[in-house]
Formats: sequence, C-alpha cells, structure tokens
Amino acid sequence: MNSKKILIIDDDETLLNIVETILQKHDFESITALNGEEGLTFAHSEKPDVILLDRKMPGISGNEVLKRLKKQPETQHIPVVMLTGDNNITEVSKSLDLGAQDYIVKPFNNENLIARIKNVLAN
Repeated sequence: MNSKKILIIDDDETLLNIVETILQKHDFESITALNGEEGLTFAHSEKPDVILLDRKMPGISGNEVLKRLKKQPETQHIPVVMLTGDNNITEVSKSLDLGAQDYIVKPFNNENLIARIKNVLAN
C-alpha cells in the first residue's frame, strides 16, 4: 500500500518536526514548508493527499494560502485541515467557508490529529 503524502505548512519549525514525527509513526509521508509561498510551491510540485495548514503565519496567511489553493485546478481538490492556536469561532468559520475540510486547535492530541487526517482521506 502506498503511504499517503501530507504537506505541513507552519512557520513554527518545532511544530513541523513534531507533526512530521507523528505522521511518520503512522506510515504517512510528510513534506514540510515554513511559510505560505513554500507551501504553495510544494502543493503544486508534490501533489499531497492532504495539507495541514497553519492559519497565522508571517507573509501570506493560512487563509490566503487556502484561497489560492482552492482557485487553482491542480490543487483545488486537495483537502486542507487548518492547524492553528486560534479557536475563535468566527475565524474557524472563515477558514471552513474558504474550503477547509477541518480545523484542529493547537495544542492537539496526537490520536485526534491522525483520526481527523484519516477521516479527511476517507471522504
């Protein structure tokens, strides 16, 4: 069975490493990007199965990355799960309205993260 490829876009390098380790323990392949521009580039070149996207980043925000992903035919089908420290319901709704499939608030439970990724992949 081919492992699913997950792109993680977050400006926190420590968090990237933690999430990457969690994903690898569950047989997911991971790609990491430290900012929105790099994330958009990898989304186009790597064609991930799911994108985990931080909402608050310097430069291009997660919501702007999400908008750009959903406008491009090559990436609009890729499920996006927002991964952020902000649980403000207005912000959650905004990301979901822009096309995010799910929203995980940091700090998160490892099993919950994996379950949500598997759920998004199943749909």
